[in-house]
Amino acid sequence: MTKNPNDFIIENAIVENHFIIEDAKFTIISDNGLIDIALPDNYIYNEDGKDPLHLHNFYEVIYAHVPMKIIFENKVLECPKGNLAIIPPKIMHVKQQSYAPTSPDATYDGSVNFSVKKLDVKPDYSLFNTIKNLLAEPIIIKGTDKIKKTVAMLDAGNPQNILSDKLTSSLYFHELINHIVFETLNGKKLNDIVKVSDSDTGRDYKISTIIYNSYEHDITLGFLAQKMNMSSKQISRIIHSMYNCSFRELINTLRMKKAAQLLLTTEKKILTVASDVGYNAAKGFYSAFKKYYGCLPKEYRKKFMNDKNQTE
Repeated sequence: MTKNPNDFIIENAIVENHFIIEDAKFTIISDNGLIDIALPDNYIYNEDGKDPLHLHNFYEVIYAHVPMKIIFENKVLECPKGNLAIIPPKIMHVKQQSYAPTSPDATYDGSVNFSVKKLDVKPDYSLFNTIKNLLAEPIIIKGTDKIKKTVAMLDAGNPQNILSDKLTSSLYFHELINHIVFETLNGKKLNDIVKVSDSDTGRDYKISTIIYNSYEHDITLGFLAQKMNMSSKQISRIIHSMYNCSFRELINTLRMKKAAQLLLTTEKKILTVASDVGYNAAKGFYSAFKKYYGCLPKEYRKKFMNDKNQTE
């Protein structure tokens, strides 16, 4: 075993996006694989003999599409299908899993890599310390279908990721961090560990989380204001400062992007897509979609399929 693990660290990474929550600056990154290094003859490989144990300078969050093992230098963690494995920086590891040849999940792992740095601010709630303390060691936590989608949308290896969309990826990432913190607390209330922040960044985080969890339903500005114990005018000003648009424009943008994603990645009927993104009436959905994309949903799907067939 090498005495210098830095010789085997993955660090040739591409920065994808930055998000600030409380006193923590998160950076989503995509690694390009192991640096081309000469491994010693006695180097430890996983049981398949294919991938070497290695470490990162970032957190790795892996959604288990199939059961897998995370192999470390001195232990093995079992990660059942549907769970999340979280591996902190600078811990030697390798994942081991088996895909069926026809498995739809064989094209990418379903993972998100991120680093976190402490900001020079004084929040009421230190998310940086919370992350550092809760994720000091590798851990397996419960996943959900929603988190599976969240990880997929933030996965740089997924051709359909939304990392180029700052607004949408911000909401997805907030949801992922929120899920990790609450699941890692093992059912304890956050108030038992830290004080929930009333700072601007904490407030923005809570607003974004509520919107992300509710935009597919009949959410209103009044509903959001009630949840935040603020006035509608205050919420409107905050949303405009965060996203440079009105509340209604923000909800419409999220719904249209979600609708487009469903049209291109599923075979759902258009009326079902409309319902999935919060429209009770087809007329309203058709009108909103045409205004946003310049064509009807059926035309949008057909154009994509034609373009796809021409490139194949």
